[in-house]
Parts: sequence; structure tokens; C-alpha cells
Amino acid sequence: MPRNPDFAARARSILAGDFGRAPVTASTAPDPVRLHIGDSAEGPGPELPLVDELSSVGEWWYRYPAPVGTGKLRRALAGYYATAHALETTVDEILITPGATAGLNSLVHLLCDEGDEVLVPTPAWPLFSGMCKLAGAKPIELPLHHEVDELSADELAHRIESAITPRTTLLWLNTPNNPSGTLMDAEQCAAVLKVARRHDLWVISDEAYDGMAFDGRSTRTMGHHPDVIVVSTFSKMHRCAGLRLGWIRSRPEVIAAATRVATFQNYSASAAAQALVEPAVMTRADWEPGVRASLQERRDAFVAALDLDIRPPAGSYFVFLDLRRWLGPDFDGAAAVAGLLQQGVCVTAGIEFGQDFKGWIRACFASESEESTVTAARRIGAWIRDRASHDG
Repeated sequence: MPRNPDFAARARSILAGDFGRAPVTASTAPDPVRLHIGDSAEGPGPELPLVDELSSVGEWWYRYPAPVGTGKLRRALAGYYATAHALETTVDEILITPGATAGLNSLVHLLCDEGDEVLVPTPAWPLFSGMCKLAGAKPIELPLHHEVDELSADELAHRIESAITPRTTLLWLNTPNNPSGTLMDAEQCAAVLKVARRHDLWVISDEAYDGMAFDGRSTRTMGHHPDVIVVSTFSKMHRCAGLRLGWIRSRPEVIAAATRVATFQNYSASAAAQALVEPAVMTRADWEPGVRASLQERRDAFVAALDLDIRPPAGSYFVFLDLRRWLGPDFDGAAAVAGLLQQGVCVTAGIEFGQDFKGWIRACFASESEESTVTAARRIGAWIRDRASHDG
């Protein structure tokens, strides 16, 4: 069972190989001939409609980039952490991945052996627990995020420490949280990381919603702590989910090992996608405030249209509703999913985010036009009130 700073046995078995490494960087010749990579020097022709547009963003957009990612994008992200989070970062501390999903999957295989336990505070994005199971690890659900606003830093840390066993290897954190929209403050984060340090746990901070805190609150990366591995994405604040691009930030030895694992899983992220997003990273400080303000307006309009007594989410894209407040302690959110579908609204059942959330549903206020989401929110609120009046 690996404990920080050790890696899983399965990962150690591939860390020493050479495939996927770049002999070009070790060459003493001024311009070595690249015969070690199996791609084509001749790019696609007119059969690819956007070939001219793609060529304008990067000369080698159609070729395999280095598994660790392009130097330009890694430098841009290092600059982002330095300016936005006052966290000095080098390119050796950044790995570009085909979405945060791929990055998390590589990390689970790097850090967990068969039977190891992973603490997953819930409600939680469901794909992470699935990754753990596929890697042979055991996700341990810990109901927590929906109560973050009511817990002191010490209470939060105690909850987590009480769930740690001799088999616990990894703690996964996600704030702002999907689906609850809650946000851990700096004091809470510090208390939790102190617990992780005391037990030599690896910590993954899933910061997909970095920069997406509302009402004057702010997000601060946990990457300031040397034992934390940060994972993030271009899908949320950058609004480029279809490009399937993300990154990992950690100390160089972790990045080197994660790159090795990722090489055998995905080889690399798209060179074209990396070239497309790099300018946006460089100018993020200019456009991020406007995106955040727009999302807060969407949240406010959605919550107002629901016309229910709820606390607006502090961050993320989501409203997470505990329907038991209006429909009784035994209500099953699956019934709401089916009922709302008849009203032309698609939501997600809370059970997807943890076994303790059967009576909840999640709705995204960013995924359609504001007019459509407001209309949907009115239908959700009306359906709940109508169901409550009939049940009552």
C-alpha cells in the first residue's frame, strides 16, 4: 500500500522504461532527425475542411506532441498560477492531459494499489469513484460537502480523520463542489490538509471550478501545499468541454511519474487543442471576471425562477436540491427525474453523487441559454410545489 511520497506498485513497474520519452532533447546534434515517432510529416490535405484554420494556430497541430504537453501551454499555465494564485510554478510541474478525467484516472493508477481505500467526500462527481473501482481501489463515501457551510474547520477535519483507516491511501477533494456548489474556505482547507499530512495521505484537489466562486468569495488553489496534486480542466471556466483538455499541477517527481502512466493510457493530449487554448490562458485575467459575473447572473436568475427557499450555491454550475424538504423524508429523487422529464426538463438523480443523496436532484444552470434554464427552473419549482400539495 503506497503512502505519500511512494507510488503504487503497478506504476513502479513502468516508470523505468524508455518508450514515450524524447531522445531529441538528449541529442547533442543541432537538428536531429526524428525517426523515433510514428506520425506523418505530411499533414492532412483539403479532405479536412478546417486544415487552413488549424494550421494558423500551430505548425505541428496534426502531429503527436510530447506526452507531457506542449511547452507553450505549460509555460502559460505556470504563468497563470504565478499571477492568479501567487504560486511560483515551473513547466516541470505541469502535465497536460486529455481532459481532467484522464488526468484523474492516471493519478488513481499511479497512487493506488489493489484494495487501497480512497476517501471520497460526497456528494461527489460520480466518475471519480468509478475510476477508483476500475483501478482496483475502494472508494469510501463520506457525506460532507452539502454541510460544509455549517461545519467549522475543526469539525470538518475531524469528520475526515474519523474515516481514515490503515488502508486509506488517497483523499480526493473538490471545491467548489460538483454537485452541491459549496465552497471550502481557507481555514477548512488548511485543517483538512493538516490531517492528510499527519497520516501521510496523498491528496488530489480537483479544481475544475477554479475561479468560479460567487458573491465576492474567491477560490484559492490548494497547490500551495507541497503534498497536494492539483487537477483542473479547460471545460468549465474556459468553456471548452468539447476539446477534452485538462492538466495536472504537482511537484516535478509526481509530474514525471504521472506522465509515464498517462503515456501508456492516452499517450498525449491533442496538439491542436493545446494550441487553441494557449492564448486564452495568457489573457485569462482579462476575461475571467466577465465570465464569473455572467455565471452569477445565471445562478441568480435560476434560483429566483425556482421560487423555493434555498441557499444559492457559492460556486460551480449547479443547484443541488434536497427534495425531502418539501416531499417527505422517504422521497426518491428518481421520481422527480421521471416527473420533470414529462415537463420537458432533464435533471440528474442525487443518488448518482452518493448513496446518501437518494432524495436529491442536480440541475445545471449553465448548460442551455439563460431563457431556457429560467423556464426550466420555473417548471422544476412548480412541479415540486404541485407534488407537495398533492402529497400533503
